Amino acid sequence: MTRSIQLRVPASTANLGPGYDSLGMALSLYLTVSATLSHASANDSPTTPSISLTYTGAEPGAISLDPSKNLISRTLLDTLRAAHTSLPANSVLSIHIDNPIPLGRGLGSSGSAVVAGVVLANWAAQLGWSRDKLLQHCVAIEGHPDNVAPSLLGGFVASVMSGSGPTAAQDADHEPPVYTLQLPFAKDKIKLVAVVPAYHTPTDLARAALPKAYAVGQVVHTVQRAVMLTHVLGNPNVHGKGTHLTKQALGCLLDDVLHQPYRMHLIPGFQQLKSALNTNPDVLGLCVSGAGPTVLIFCTLDVDVPQLTSSIEVEYAKLPHPEHPGKVGIDVLVLPIECAEEGSQWTES
Repeated sequence: MTRSIQLRVPASTANLGPGYDSLGMALSLYLTVSATLSHASANDSPTTPSISLTYTGAEPGAISLDPSKNLISRTLLDTLRAAHTSLPANSVLSIHIDNPIPLGRGLGSSGSAVVAGVVLANWAAQLGWSRDKLLQHCVAIEGHPDNVAPSLLGGFVASVMSGSGPTAAQDADHEPPVYTLQLPFAKDKIKLVAVVPAYHTPTDLARAALPKAYAVGQVVHTVQRAVMLTHVLGNPNVHGKGTHLTKQALGCLLDDVLHQPYRMHLIPGFQQLKSALNTNPDVLGLCVSGAGPTVLIFCTLDVDVPQLTSSIEVEYAKLPHPEHPGKVGIDVLVLPIECAEEGSQWTES
């Protein structure tokens, strides 16, 4: 007997300025996975199940095809253990991964891989988990919800982890619930552009750069902006003094004091871009995408993308390359992108 699944998982952007570890958005760039689970004849001698991997896409040299090391297959195996089950004996699981999401650039490549691994485990072992349960386990693995929630659910998502914080994903029967809210996003009024520099920002270094405690003023600054940002991005014409979507308003609402200032040494180009694009009337605001180095730009629908691209390339061409000492100039991909309203989709046969 042979079963197959075709899976598509969107990339994501997290934080959106003041929404650290709580706000995220699915993006129209997709990890796709095709898998086939084959079972040998019942008359054959029992054998250990096996997994084979193939890969195409971004940075193939950086992707392990060892099932115990590849993030998707490792997540699958960890999920099966947490669910107290395993692949059937005498089974062969063949997985092909096609991933255009840049690695280590703040576009949720690891979150998309975690979602893919959990969905594959649910399918392979026929666990019957609901989408809510899939999300709960994805968050237990990832440790924070702001990438996996939009990648699984789609759209612009606010997430809250219950309890005191992340827990190890060792027992799928005892994971705290995760609360999510899918928020409106005004695609008809806001154009998104992702600026993806050709260097990496390791998430562990980005998290290690943050302080252990914050002043009350920093917390107040963040709460004020995060609350209003969720409303304004969904309805730019919301009534209220000064709250309609203008360059001044969105620039204020995207201003962050919890994570971006502490990571600037890891994200060359962000401050330069922010200053250079300040005079462009069609650039409403920008923020670091996830841990960076990608920068997410919020624009009017009238933005001249080729002209914007030229301005961006000029700024990055001036910068020392953080991964190549002595080299001046950082290549950059400017990617018009959309909020992906649908989350992960899969078909089984």
